[in-house]
Amino acid sequence: MRVVDLTPVERYYDAAPRPFASVEQVGPFTVFVGRAGGWQFSARPRPGGTGAIDARAVGDLLRRMRALDVPLALEWVADTAPGLLAAVREEGTLATIEELPLMVRTEPGPDHGAPDVGAPDGGAPDGVTVRVLGPGDAHLLRAVGGVQAVAFGSPRTPPAGPSDRDSAAREPSADAVALLRAGTSRVVVAEHVEHGVVAAGRHIPVDGVSEVVGVAVLPSLQGHGLGSAVTSALVADAEALGIGTLFLTAEDERVATLYRRLGFRRVGTGYVAEA
Repeated sequence: MRVVDLTPVERYYDAAPRPFASVEQVGPFTVFVGRAGGWQFSARPRPGGTGAIDARAVGDLLRRMRALDVPLALEWVADTAPGLLAAVREEGTLATIEELPLMVRTEPGPDHGAPDVGAPDGGAPDGVTVRVLGPGDAHLLRAVGGVQAVAFGSPRTPPAGPSDRDSAAREPSADAVALLRAGTSRVVVAEHVEHGVVAAGRHIPVDGVSEVVGVAVLPSLQGHGLGSAVTSALVADAEALGIGTLFLTAEDERVATLYRRLGFRRVGTGYVAEA
């Protein structure tokens, strides 16, 4: 894995939550306290920090997060915070730890086998339209949240369909609605002619950098290229906006393989730890 400069990624992680949260420094960490009814965020190591972070510092962080009544969650990039994984494990409270491939978008080459990501539909199946939501589409955010809830929730048998999406849907946060209406949040949906929103994802540009997040497909329709179609449209939108660095974290190596076909390559490892 080729070494790359992760500074733009770290700056994005620190900058993106700030418009929607108050910020507090706790030792080597930054805590983002989201507004009531808005997005909630994980704590992160302070960008540009030096030296190893030990279990005591992790414990101090968690005590302060309890006092602030924010979710006990910590995210970091292993390559820029060496030793933090060991410290989290030693402290012991954040027992659920996920390792995520960190990937950055590069120009497609012969080794990627990438499709034409400039195509707006990215090869979506018949009956499905892929598009970027506009300021007047806030009413669709509820269905977007429903797709993400069932796609990222516990496995279901049979696979969750439109009725499960509607049952799981909740009113979107005020932050999500405001950003969409302002054009700051770039939300892509795949809409089925009969079933409505069946896949979605977003990116939120900040100073020429953006992260693809929340790419989800209704489980009953997975395996039909909808995730690739949504991601392709997000890539095309980011390129049209002149984004210099577009990155994401994949759920696992299997999903990372799919993103490689769309021109992303692994540049590091992200971690998410929760109580």
